Amino acid sequence: MANDNYSECSRLRRIEKALLARSDELAAESRKHDAQILDLENKIKQYRLKLLDIISDLGISAHDIIGIAAETIVKRLGGVVTVVYVAMKLRDARDLQKQIESAEGMIEEIKRWKIDIAYRIKDLHSERESYIKDQEALGC
Repeated sequence: MANDNYSECSRLRRIEKALLARSDELAAESRKHDAQILDLENKIKQYRLKLLDIISDLGISAHDIIGIAAETIVKRLGGVVTVVYVAMKLRDARDLQKQIESAEGMIEEIKRWKIDIAYRIKDLHSERESYIKDQEALGC
């Protein structure tokens, strides 16, 4: 009987340790996602600063980027800049907006992954607690 109890205790300890190791792996993955989110947020800040530079150079608002024609901006600026220059700046601004939207979408997706990981870690902890109780019941 003691030998059976010992082998069962060993089995329960191995399972408990495996659950703890998996939980630690998931926590590390979650921290990696935190770093990815921080990196994306920094990129978004950089994109927004570049976008603000373009907007201020052209004397337009962020809403104007989508619908305004280069010729309209040239007229507003009194012909100081060329249509080609303004068109390039508008293209750059639109590209920056797309990059911002893409990065924001990636952040939302990563946040969903983090929520999933948190639930998985919680489940692993609950399962581990159950194995700890089983060990205590056996007197391990």
